[in-house]
Amino acid sequence: MTFFARFSNIHLEVSLSMIYVFLKNVRETYDYKWVRKHKSRVLIIYGENEYELPFTERESKVYLSIQELTTSEKTFALLFNQLLFEARKHKLGIKNIKTKKLLSSTAQDLIPVEIDKDYLEKKNEFIIQKEIDYLLMDLYEALQRNDEDTVALCKKKLEEMVQKKTGSSN
Repeated sequence: MTFFARFSNIHLEVSLSMIYVFLKNVRETYDYKWVRKHKSRVLIIYGENEYELPFTERESKVYLSIQELTTSEKTFALLFNQLLFEARKHKLGIKNIKTKKLLSSTAQDLIPVEIDKDYLEKKNEFIIQKEIDYLLMDLYEALQRNDEDTVALCKKKLEEMVQKKTGSSN
């Protein structure tokens, strides 16, 4: 059984550190060289075939653009796939359903969302505590009036609120 891998329509932003790690791994098995063509730098990797990976620089960012790349070498396919995985991990692409355009958000853009989430959790915890305080006042008043129905209702609601509070703080 022969191995075959095909990569197509690849347009990714890659960092220099990703390229250096990729080259370090490639160097263990293959020879390579850099060639300048037009407005890009092409990494040529010599295996059973020559593999050309064109990198272009735009706005101080490096992009890898390949229409199609095929290989029968499992080692090269795994190395290249690892580079693609790292690049995709650092850049998430989300398509807007209405405009069909690609919205890009990086991991750095997601940090404010995490901060907002923490803020909302703390705010919710504060609100739950205020509701518990309010229910305790109602319970106290119901005990003063000997209103057993209201006491039972307050105890039930207090149990629910305490469960919410312990569930949200975990």
